[in-house]
Order: sequence, then structure tokens, then C-alpha cells
Amino acid sequence: MYAIISVIIAFYFFRKLKQKQHSEAAKISAAIVTTNGHQIKSNGHPQMTPVIRFSDTEKQLLHLILEKSKLNTTTTITEINYVLGIKDKNISLQKKVRSDVMNSINEKFSFLYPNHNPIIENKRSQEDKRYFEYYINEQSFSILDTILTENI
Repeated sequence: MYAIISVIIAFYFFRKLKQKQHSEAAKISAAIVTTNGHQIKSNGHPQMTPVIRFSDTEKQLLHLILEKSKLNTTTTITEINYVLGIKDKNISLQKKVRSDVMNSINEKFSFLYPNHNPIIENKRSQEDKRYFEYYINEQSFSILDTILTENI
């Protein structure tokens, strides 16, 4: 009897995990929009060019981190939470949302520039080593400026 219940519970959790993975993959693929024009292949047939679109929230976050990085300062999690609209939410939700947005931005950037480091980098806070602060490497400023102006 316990074995049957255990198998049913295991199956349920496995199914939920697969649904979550499928959902996350759908979110990433939804970010790739194929409306930016055509490329003509050597066989003469047009092919849609995929275009990466950053959400408004992602763009706001990138602008914040970029502007602070240009001033040679890092962006704190408090500032990031404010831009993401999660400053009044519980800590675990803040961490999850921050992580999801940062990962989404870095995944989209790595799709555009496969041989480049992640656009958003982090380092430990000087005041409290438990926390990270975020920045964009100076070498990425011009690339990100181009992406943000083209992606409006």
C-alpha cells in the first residue's frame, strides 16, 4: 500500500518538474521574436532572423546597472529590488525574482554574443560579505549601449 502511494507521489512530483522546465523553456523561446526582417539564403529562400527582445523591466534594470557602472560604482540589491518592484516582498521572493531576471538577461545576451562573458557580473559587498553587488564590465558598455538603443 505504501509503495503504491510512494510511486504516485513520485510520479506527481516528476510531472510537476517537467511542467516547470517546459514552462521556463517557453518563456525563453517567447523572448525570441522572429520579426526583424529576412535573410536570403544561398538557395534563394528567405529565412526569418531571430531577434532578442528585452522586457521593459529588463531594460530598466540594465539601464540602472549600466549608469552606475559608468560611474564606477556597483548596484546594490536594494536598488535592484526597487527597479523590479519587489522592495516590499519577502526576502525569498526577492532573491527568486532577482535571480530569474538576471539569468534571463544573461541568457539573452549570451545568445546574441556567444563568446562574450555574461553582461551582468557580481561581486561581494564590501560592507556585508553575505550580499552581492552587481555591475557591468567596462568592456561591455558600448555593446550594451547598442543593444539598448536598438531594442527600444
